[in-house]
Amino acid sequence: MEKIGNDYHIPVLYYETLDNLVINPDGVYIDCTLGGGSHSEGILERLSDKGLLLSIDQDSNAIEYSKKRLEKYASKWKVLKGNFENIDTLAYMAGIDKVDGILMDIGVSSKQLDEAERGFSYRYDVKLDMRMNREQKISAYDVVNTYSEEQLSKIIFEYGEERYARKIAKLIVEERKSFPIEKTSDLITLIKITQHFVPYFIEDKSGVLVNIASQAGKSATAKSSVYSATKFGVLGYSNALRLELKPYGIHVMTVNPGPIATDFFDKAEPTGKYLEQLGSVVLDPVKVAKEVVKGIEREKREVNLPKAMNFASKLNVLFPKIGDKLLGSIFNKK
Repeated sequence: MEKIGNDYHIPVLYYETLDNLVINPDGVYIDCTLGGGSHSEGILERLSDKGLLLSIDQDSNAIEYSKKRLEKYASKWKVLKGNFENIDTLAYMAGIDKVDGILMDIGVSSKQLDEAERGFSYRYDVKLDMRMNREQKISAYDVVNTYSEEQLSKIIFEYGEERYARKIAKLIVEERKSFPIEKTSDLITLIKITQHFVPYFIEDKSGVLVNIASQAGKSATAKSSVYSATKFGVLGYSNALRLELKPYGIHVMTVNPGPIATDFFDKAEPTGKYLEQLGSVVLDPVKVAKEVVKGIEREKREVNLPKAMNFASKLNVLFPKIGDKLLGSIFNKK
């Protein structure tokens, strides 16, 4: 069984996709989104020497990466740079007039998200870019700073499926009158600040605000004095906001998780010993996300995870000395 994915990208439903796609080993196939080459490699392994695969991508980095990876399949593989919207022209250029199957794995790859300079992720405070094709002249910076309010609203509504697209577009246009919106942080600050949206929620008499706090905001933990203070602040702010907005039909929910197994610990504690010592209290990020969605649907006041830490937080309120002892024994392992 072949290895799924690589350090570039790990595709989902890999075997299910290829088993139902490549039904003719001698056939001709097109992979419209080459990326790191995982799907293309799977297709090529299933093709006979009579078969042919054309792979397409508009990202030069992806093409260069996959050329090295898939060079052993050169006799039955062609790769062209381009956008799959021009699939008919690209197929003609490759000498293909009919195909047995076409694959599109549409979206952004893990590699593109991890490359800060590409500007695809809010994790990095870099200049707005977001170009799949780095040779393309128009970047996200140009779109945000030069497109009309109507054009921005259409993009945000149709591609972001955002109900407040018009209001967000209006805010962008107003903000850029003073200074250009250059970095991801400028856009995040503009869009995500609560007070910008609360008036619109009030206008619609509905809405949900979700603030991420922490179990450290329920009970202070050892070696996290500043962090605990900020999370206590988030809880206090959210509790007050909940009371203020309830008459307007707006619900405020806080999420109070314990340690989550994310990349944060790769830098904070690269040995991995801390997570091992915490054991069962470490949370799976996917499960946390599902619980947050459930909380929104049920309009819960708080989502507290894991149960053991939430119990310890309640215990700390009722029996402070016992709670301090329990929390100290856990978090002094940092």
